[in-house]
Amino acid sequence: MQLRAALLASSLTLLLPASALGHIRIDYPGGSHLTRVPGDNNKEGPCGLAGAPRGENVYTYEAGSTIQVSVKETISHPSYFRIAFDDDGDDAFADPAWIDPPNRECLANDPTDFCKKGEGGDFFNNDSVLMDNLEQHNYQEPIIGGDNGPVYTFDVKLPDVACDNCTLQIIQVMQDPAPIHAPYTPGEEDIYYQCIDLVLTKAATPDAGPPPVGSGGPDDGKGGASNDDAKGGGSSDDDGGCAVAPGRRGGSFGLLLAATLAGLAARRRNRRQ
Repeated sequence: MQLRAALLASSLTLLLPASALGHIRIDYPGGSHLTRVPGDNNKEGPCGLAGAPRGENVYTYEAGSTIQVSVKETISHPSYFRIAFDDDGDDAFADPAWIDPPNRECLANDPTDFCKKGEGGDFFNNDSVLMDNLEQHNYQEPIIGGDNGPVYTFDVKLPDVACDNCTLQIIQVMQDPAPIHAPYTPGEEDIYYQCIDLVLTKAATPDAGPPPVGSGGPDDGKGGASNDDAKGGGSSDDDGGCAVAPGRRGGSFGLLLAATLAGLAARRRNRRQ
């Protein structure tokens, strides 16, 4: 029954207006972002139309932040989603080399069916992949969803890197039985592509201001002394609130002792006379 419905869906797509042929769209009405390649071009990697330059819709976020990305499936397929990131253009992305479909058997004796049943899909196959094997599903009703098709929303944590030419790629990997998107052959319209052009910025570091005086900051020609040291008042004694500069108390005691000794000597001389 599902295969018959899929064949009907495939036939009806020939009769539908172009606006319904998107398969997946991130720029549907009310969507989270606008795609690099607008309209129905989403069958050529890496962003929907081969060689498509960076678009006019560029989104700026803080590096390392988490954003929401929504995808509408306008024509339903057994499939899953992948989200990848390139910090300089769009040449880091790599299509899944094979699939492990839960909804069909691999086509025997067909070398063009890159299918490995029971071995797991080609997930996280290079460093650009952030999230993989997302929302794997069979046909969703209605099979031709158009504006009423299902919407999938993902929380995507962006890499903590500053870049002014970065790209977020969203792909849908087809896992249909024959004759719809089977055999699975990368580069043969078995993957749908969308891209979001990004700029990521680092948060500004707050200005701490100049270092405090005497804190070991740059030499200002005063020897690095603190204000108190420069005034000779770096130490004090607890003597009722009166501070005496170092060396002055010892000097007064010496003068008093010398005067006392001089007086004793004078008395001795007087007695001898």
